[in-house]
Amino acid sequence: MHALISPQSRAGVILAALLTLTACETVVASAQPVTTPPTVPETGEGIFFPPVTSTETPEIRFGVLAEIGPLQRQSFVDQINLATTGAERPIPLVAQAVGTNRTTLVLLNLEPETYLTPYIARAMLARMTSLARALPAVVELGVNEAFDIYNLGAVMGFDRIIVTDGRGFSHEAPLVAPETTAATSAN
Repeated sequence: MHALISPQSRAGVILAALLTLTACETVVASAQPVTTPPTVPETGEGIFFPPVTSTETPEIRFGVLAEIGPLQRQSFVDQINLATTGAERPIPLVAQAVGTNRTTLVLLNLEPETYLTPYIARAMLARMTSLARALPAVVELGVNEAFDIYNLGAVMGFDRIIVTDGRGFSHEAPLVAPETTAATSAN
């Protein structure tokens, strides 16, 4: 399989490195004694990203679409990853849908020399808005012009977005949808 990957392409190098890491993890995992698997946090914190170091609360205007589930969220993430590696100028990040029902969207920055701050994380999210608006899944929903990455994430059923460097920085944006009018008018 490695022969099919072009070492000249950045995506090929990243994929080859990931395949190598996966092979190493398999060898290490098979050398360990059989024990009860550790409990994986539902959100992926501590497994897919370090503890949250900064938080922002975006304005979420819409709730989850009824037909959206874990498979649609994974498809959305797959489209993000294809768009970031297939561009003329690739974006150095990997998107993941993690957690029990894939409700946490993790954006991992792949540039080790970049020191992430909340400001840079917000800039990455702004760039993701531009990229996500052109995704086929978003265009099919007919919401590509009106939604930013936060509202796209909420409509797709994500509970939060995490931007991380994978080392010690994680910026969180909880995607809390507004209360329904039925719930507020009942009071």
